[in-house]
Amino acid sequence: MTLVKFLRTQNTYRTVVLPDGTSESRTAWARDTRAWPTWMYFAVAAVSVLLNFATVFSYKFGVEKANTASYVTSGFSWVVMVGNLVVWSVAAGMYRGEKDKDGKSDDLWGWTCSAGARAIQQEFAKEVDFNRFCNVQSVSWYIGLVQAGAALLTVVIYVMAFMRRRSKRKVEQRLRMSAYGNSRR
Repeated sequence: MTLVKFLRTQNTYRTVVLPDGTSESRTAWARDTRAWPTWMYFAVAAVSVLLNFATVFSYKFGVEKANTASYVTSGFSWVVMVGNLVVWSVAAGMYRGEKDKDGKSDDLWGWTCSAGARAIQQEFAKEVDFNRFCNVQSVSWYIGLVQAGAALLTVVIYVMAFMRRRSKRKVEQRLRMSAYGNSRR
């Protein structure tokens, strides 16, 4: 939402009265706005949605086909799970790290939440509701944290299930060996 609003209004100029009483013509956005953190975050979300949709879509062909595909691609699944964890962690960290970087609010999230944006809100009220977009981007960041947490939980559960499966096989193997030894006596 913020990217679309930015792209639609980045060339919309209004006259803004400065605190010293002078006025200037400017856009609603920070000078030299850094939009790449928001683009990067959007790209991570879009790729994540596509991968998850592909998994759900595979069930259209039946559970057996999806299970077969899952079995064949289990190695790939591990890469995707760990990759999901790493990508969402890095993306959320970078997205947050770029907000107010070096004391500047020149990225989209930092700017929409800044005092500078609040100071010009009245002049751009018809184009941009900065408070709304500040909230949208803040919620997006929290959702990214949830995604990273869910990916971590998924990896932990899979590791625990793998360890349980391995220990269960060892116990069954010992029981068979014990039963074989008892039957020879």
